Amino acid sequence: MDDSSKIPDQLVAGIDLGSNSFKLMIARVKNHAGSFHLQEIDTIRSTIRLANGLDKDNKLDDETINKALNTLMRFGDRIQNFPKKNVCVIATNTFRIAKNAKFLIEEGEKLLGFPINVISGEDEARLVFTGAEHVSPICEDNRFVIDIGGSSTELIVGKNNKIKTYDSLQLGCVTTNKVFFNDGKFNQQNFEFAIAESAKMVKAVSQKYLGLTWNQVIGSSGTCRAIADIISANHFNDNPILPVTNLGGIITRSGLEAIKLELIKSKTVDNLKISGLKSDRKPVIGGGLSILIAIFQEFEIESMEVSESAIIYGALHEAIISKIHKKGSKYVASNKKIRPVKEYEKKMDRREQEVLDWAEQFTIDKSQADRMITFCNQLYKKISQKKDQDYKNTKKILEWACMLHEIGLVINFRQYQQHSSYIISNKELTAFSKSDQARLSSLVLCHRGRLDKLNLSSCYVDWSALICLRLSFIFFKKRINHKIPEIKIAEEDGKINIIVDESWISEYPFIKFGITKEALSLEKTKSNFRITLL
Repeated sequence: MDDSSKIPDQLVAGIDLGSNSFKLMIARVKNHAGSFHLQEIDTIRSTIRLANGLDKDNKLDDETINKALNTLMRFGDRIQNFPKKNVCVIATNTFRIAKNAKFLIEEGEKLLGFPINVISGEDEARLVFTGAEHVSPICEDNRFVIDIGGSSTELIVGKNNKIKTYDSLQLGCVTTNKVFFNDGKFNQQNFEFAIAESAKMVKAVSQKYLGLTWNQVIGSSGTCRAIADIISANHFNDNPILPVTNLGGIITRSGLEAIKLELIKSKTVDNLKISGLKSDRKPVIGGGLSILIAIFQEFEIESMEVSESAIIYGALHEAIISKIHKKGSKYVASNKKIRPVKEYEKKMDRREQEVLDWAEQFTIDKSQADRMITFCNQLYKKISQKKDQDYKNTKKILEWACMLHEIGLVINFRQYQQHSSYIISNKELTAFSKSDQARLSSLVLCHRGRLDKLNLSSCYVDWSALICLRLSFIFFKKRINHKIPEIKIAEEDGKINIIVDESWISEYPFIKFGITKEALSLEKTKSNFRITLL
């Protein structure tokens, strides 16, 4: 092969040899302003169900070993030209407990071309947690990370990069399914047994978590991702507080129960036809669902955000940082970036940086965004009922909507607000929670067009912010600076009246026409807001 076929040094690969599936992720390391950003460019996943191949003596059968080796041969071919320093391979629980794992490791390393590192339960928990820290939404307090693998489940509570407590339970979707759903049947009884047995194992360690609190729950495994996909595809979490609800990535108690009912209704795996469930996940969905229900019940969890492959990011970031440290500089990983410690601000809102990066990428009209932000901040301060933590968060989301509402113009002016909303809903925003991402996408979607045609419910969570955004869009549509007189707020008969100076607005026929149309449209909605020219 000539030189052009060689893999460049900026490509790295992480391989997770789990008890249910083997996963290879290839990422490009992009160097920008002294920081390194991991950009995923290829992911290959193969379902092995390694834990299912264990017999009563914890020995892997030949069929499962051959299946695993065939996968490692394919992985080895995909990364055969990668430098040794650019590949990180980790193996988890089944490799730890299988009595004949040594043979699989030795043969696998020959086919793969890289060493396989069998990590301990403690290391697995650490890598899962640090990886979740790098790819999950911001969290100012403790974070509870849950990783349900094929034969083990990791529970970790910590803050920033410091773990406060953790457990690695011999409890997984493959092993639980093998015990309670091996015949492929779903009924109320076997779910009750599976949940009870899972709860027993969780309860055995739950006492050490009693004194801890957390502001965020993250599920980092394939099990959690599969369940979140089912909930999203079947709208099991839908509610009227947001017009954009199809982001996925959120698991709720009601969503878990809805899936369980669907499985029981189908009676067997063969009859199971539920949107969002991939065929390779079908055979183990009962076991994974039972474990997650037990964890939700024991720890009284109401909702969970689902992250990406936390353990791969944790391992890759750790490997890269250790190599950079040897060169004399100290680095820290956050938001899929590895940056110098001296440039890392712990208190910085990572969401702000993501939005600024987007603004630069989509070359937004910064002057227009600044005009709208200034106006929105002034008006939102007047009409917001409470100045609590949610007020501060909503104010930030409103500012970001001002910055990003026009990014859809890169696709087409026609209905560009829909393009903008789609981009925000689907582009990677690792620092945002799914809820905040959906709120931002919703504001951008609804910032223009006839308000009464948007069919927003009376309990839409961001009516105040949306009114501010829409008025700023109308006032500054000419994209020029002009002083707007004080807008007054009055409450009457349960309605919040926004009063605009008619003598001033009459000097601007274009703006007056837009405000008048907005006032008429607003009267036809379920909002408590009204606009009056006085």
